[in-house]
Order: sequence, then C-alpha cells, then structure tokens
Amino acid sequence: MATRINATQTGVAERLACDDERIRRWETGEVRWPSPVYRRALSELTGLEPAELGFLPHDSHGQGRPGTLDTLRAEAEFFDTMELARMVTVSDIGEGTAEALQEAADLLCRAYPSAPAEELRARTRQRLKYLAQLLGGRLTLRQHRDLLVTAGWLWLLLGCLHFDLGEREPAETARQTATR
Repeated sequence: MATRINATQTGVAERLACDDERIRRWETGEVRWPSPVYRRALSELTGLEPAELGFLPHDSHGQGRPGTLDTLRAEAEFFDTMELARMVTVSDIGEGTAEALQEAADLLCRAYPSAPAEELRARTRQRLKYLAQLLGGRLTLRQHRDLLVTAGWLWLLLGCLHFDLGEREPAETARQTATR
C-alpha cells in the first residue's frame, strides 16, 4: 500500500515517502487525519475520500471519536478498498513475462529483413494468438498495457509481411488492428 501511495501522481509530485510504519499508524488509529498531501494521494489511489476510508477530520470541538457503528462501517469500507488494491495486483502471468514477450517480438521484427516471409508470418500469428490468450486472463493494468503494445508491434510486422507477400487486404486489416 505504501509503495502504491508513493507512486500516485501526488506521491510522485510531492516525493512522498510513505512506508509501512505510516500505514500501521493509520490502521491503528494513531493518526486519525493524515496530512493534506497524503489525503490527496489516498484519494487518487482508492477513488474514495479519506473520511470514507475511516479517517476522521479534526473538528473544532475536540470530538473525533467515532461511534461503534461508524467505526465498523469505516473498517468495512477500508477492508473493501484494501481488497480492491490486492485484486489490482493479481495476475495470471509471472513477473517479467510481459518483458520477455516484448523481447520475443523485437527478435521477430529484427528477423524481418532476412527470414522467409511465410515462416515469419506463421510465427508472428502464433505469437499474436498466444498474446490474445494472455489478454483474456487476469492481468495487472501495467501488464495489460504492455501486452497491448507488444501485440501492436506484432500486428504491424504481420501487416508488412502480408504486404510483401502481395496480400493487400490482410495487410490493411493488420494495419488497422495495430492502430486500434
């Protein structure tokens, strides 16, 4: 959670140094109202206002202890937010898979000038089919983006191969797919 807070737009702009200790202090209620920059970062990360996460704004009367129902509601909302954050990081592919696929696509593109077009076309189609299967699974947002970029490059390569083989319509279809 601390790492994700630091990576928000506010976290980067303000060079936040959120750590596990700060999260612990929030969770235990030791800090009931984070500073403004942390409140902005939390809102960016969760899409919720700090009060919706169970934090209590300072009031002028010195009353800030929530009732039992408020505490339980805040805990439930905070737990739901944490579960959502966990789900965003769940993925069917391991670390580095997207990078390895990008490298494989780069190798295919580098083979373009010298490899037989029919063989390269078949291999490129295989890789696109594999990417389509991965894109249908559980991915983090970054992995999804990286796989789409890799697929775009492979579609461009496939378009060039179709064009070289005199297959104008499939070449145009591949170009349009890459653009999308």
